[in-house]
Amino acid sequence: MIGDNLPRGIGYKSSWLTIKAPIEQVLEVLFLKEVSDISFEEGLKVIRAYGNNSVLVWSYTTKDLTYLLGNSIEQLTYDENILHNLATAFKEVHLFFTHRVSEAHGFARLINGEIERAYFYDEDRIFSSGAITNTEKQLGINLPNDFDEMWENWNNEAFTKINEDVIISLAEQWTAIESTKEQYVNVKIGQMNIDFFKQR
Repeated sequence: MIGDNLPRGIGYKSSWLTIKAPIEQVLEVLFLKEVSDISFEEGLKVIRAYGNNSVLVWSYTTKDLTYLLGNSIEQLTYDENILHNLATAFKEVHLFFTHRVSEAHGFARLINGEIERAYFYDEDRIFSSGAITNTEKQLGINLPNDFDEMWENWNNEAFTKINEDVIISLAEQWTAIESTKEQYVNVKIGQMNIDFFKQR
């Protein structure tokens, strides 16, 4: 089933980052100092509360991969400067978000200091950067670059209408874990340091 190889709590109607770096480095670079230990279950309850901007952070016993989950992560999208700051701070970063009803979805793949691919869509704008990845081609994902292209090809099956399943499929290809075998470790909660993302 789609989403089975992603951590519980991630996928539909979610905003998350994965960073290939030790959790200590992620906390030092991206977070304010007031970071607290918390259980995974309690952390999910906190970040799902309406208007809460906290971010849940955790890593795994067998992967040098840190996950960040929280509503405020969606604010990092649509801005190439923010994506560039993330790309230069870490060797590999993936950003994903999904939101239904108002329909806002997006992803970014940042590799070795470069924005390899970024795509964000909502009802007011489409932001597309970078060449289509091999993963998109393999999954048959062909997203329009702007609204003109989207409306011109609305009934063209060669083009993909972006939705939650598109984002989750990409996330599984790029950041999958064996969710039944991996153990959550170093679970923390805190506020992200917005000043980092404002750097020019």
